[in-house]
Amino acid sequence: MLNMQELVSIFLTEGRELTDFLEQQLLHIDQDPNNLDEETVNALFRAAHTIKGSAGVVGLNEVVAFTHLVETAFESVRAKALTLNTPLINVLLRCNDHIVNLFNFAERQQAVSQPDIQAGQALLDELSTFLNQSELTNKHIVVTETPVSVDTTQHIYIKFGIDTFRDGFDPIAIVRFIAKQANVLLEHWSYDTKKLPNLVNTTHIEDFESCWLILDLHVSQASSTLLSEAFEYIKTDSLVQIFSPNADLSDYNDFLSKYPTDEAIALKAHWQSLNLLPLANEIPLNTPSMTSSAQAAKDDNLAIVAEEETSQVIPKKSVLKDQRLMRVPAYRLDEMVNQLGELLIATATMQSLIQQSGNTALSETVEHIQQLVDDIQGTALQLRMVQIGETFNRFNRVVRDIAASLGKDIRLQIEGAETELDKSMVERISDPLMHLVRNAMDHGLESPEERLSAGKTSQGLLSLSAYHDSGSIVIEIKDDGRGINRKKVLKKAIEKGIVNKTAELSDNEIDELIFAAGFSTADEVSNLSGRGVGMDVVRKNIEALRGTVHIASVPSKGTTFQLRLPLTLAIIDGFMVRVAESKFVIPLNLVTECIELPEDISKSQATAFMNLRGEMLPFIFLDQMFQLSTAKQGRRSIIVVRYGQHKAGLVVDQVLGEFQTVIKPLGKLFEFMQGISGSSILGSGDIALILDIPKLINTQTVKSTIANAKHEVIK
Repeated sequence: MLNMQELVSIFLTEGRELTDFLEQQLLHIDQDPNNLDEETVNALFRAAHTIKGSAGVVGLNEVVAFTHLVETAFESVRAKALTLNTPLINVLLRCNDHIVNLFNFAERQQAVSQPDIQAGQALLDELSTFLNQSELTNKHIVVTETPVSVDTTQHIYIKFGIDTFRDGFDPIAIVRFIAKQANVLLEHWSYDTKKLPNLVNTTHIEDFESCWLILDLHVSQASSTLLSEAFEYIKTDSLVQIFSPNADLSDYNDFLSKYPTDEAIALKAHWQSLNLLPLANEIPLNTPSMTSSAQAAKDDNLAIVAEEETSQVIPKKSVLKDQRLMRVPAYRLDEMVNQLGELLIATATMQSLIQQSGNTALSETVEHIQQLVDDIQGTALQLRMVQIGETFNRFNRVVRDIAASLGKDIRLQIEGAETELDKSMVERISDPLMHLVRNAMDHGLESPEERLSAGKTSQGLLSLSAYHDSGSIVIEIKDDGRGINRKKVLKKAIEKGIVNKTAELSDNEIDELIFAAGFSTADEVSNLSGRGVGMDVVRKNIEALRGTVHIASVPSKGTTFQLRLPLTLAIIDGFMVRVAESKFVIPLNLVTECIELPEDISKSQATAFMNLRGEMLPFIFLDQMFQLSTAKQGRRSIIVVRYGQHKAGLVVDQVLGEFQTVIKPLGKLFEFMQGISGSSILGSGDIALILDIPKLINTQTVKSTIANAKHEVIK
């Protein structure tokens, strides 16, 4: 059984999904308020209604109190008593932010601070002006308790809807919620035997998820407000009947008269067995089978009540596999991937031992096991993959708010939202993306007046796109603004001593200066820019993910930032090589070909170049770079690798073939080692280092080699 904190955690997860939905829908409506459809308004109301009701079940009364007026606003829009225009949307968006803030307090298990309470009250006061009914504010802002007498007791009868479990509601949580603020004198659970399917013989999964429960409660000291809040979120699909403390037999008779006689008699007998009826005398129901029916119901101790539609056959629902979702904590997926990594190492060790034994039959069995492990690994990694669209969509609000503060007209365009990458990767690129988007809006895109004078449309375009390329994911942040002012960048760099004033830099090298620590071209410090702590952090964070950042800028046309990242940080398909007595792993998706090292290539320097089918290919002697002693005789190979638009060759002593491995961190002692991104444990127990190809390609040494190659070609 889940404890209350676990229930709160589940609620917060689902609640944040609902607040994300509210924000995205409000932003979408704001783009075209005149094209508001009834279905969207109903969805907004249901989202707010669910947040409020579910928060009440888990005891988050602050969320209930605040969300009540938000729900009322959507209800007024649904009733066409209120127009959902931009001013109201602005207030509702800030109300949505406050709900998220209340979630954060609940997650930290902290009481809401007084400043936040005051901020929430100010928002509700502002929202109530749109409703134009002061009584609504008094009614919905604070959940007040109606005084009740100590001796008053109430009988509550609930027949839960068949989809209660599927809708994510826990009937037991309702009892807990009531028990916190009232005395539960009787709690009796039963079920409808006539409707309950034969679960032994059924082949329909949905039968196991259907709710057939019936609950009778006898409570005291329960205010009407408490009971209203407890049942509000289920009353649409469930039957809830509350008999007041002063209820007599006529009240019960009125309730039972709505149902078929035999069912009413059975329910009446059930209540008599629980001593819930005010008096012991019969409720007059004319039927010859009354006594036997009542006795049967009493003996079985079951409540059998039908609503108007219960006599109808409930249609079977067709359940599709891809529609059935299960929430799994992220740490469990991480643990599974880590265990799979150890399994990969164990199977590699087993393969090594079997090869030495020469047992063919056993070798074939191990190969089959290896294939199964590979399949499981692929499935496990797929479980961790999420679409990047959820992250992209969060920037709709960011662009809207920042554009308004800057006095700019900016449209956000999203492409490739369905592109998938590892969930841990998504979480770690949010901050770099935020820096780049803010930078593009502040520095790149012009004001409407400046754009019109430059012959452009008054509305600027900012696009976020994602796609897969060569086993990597590429994310591009592109604007159609003024482009990078290279003269201004170079001047600032010289002033800050980043470069010498006599240096001759290419356009790309000037663009790269914006990633220098402390660099900024902003004339004034603002809440968006000017402190010089943004772009260098972007590059460091992306490189920490084994990724790269590239810039392409055209004056008056715009700038594009390209982030290239691996699909996952956990497991790598590698190409193993040997240099001297050391083994290295190269990410397989970056390897394009292997060629033999020409004999006339000199080893006097760590890098050289060659003409590979008309293309100048720089390459690196890994033994020189890592200062490894190697034999000078024998054939050597060049592993040609490609990352983005660049290629390079790695000179190795021996090619050992493909190798799948788990990436292990190097630890703090080796985290600054150039050209190495991680390590791996081989089946033999040896350690192999994983080469950081992006870093190797982008080393200054290789860049100099490329420049020398171009110079030689020109000569």
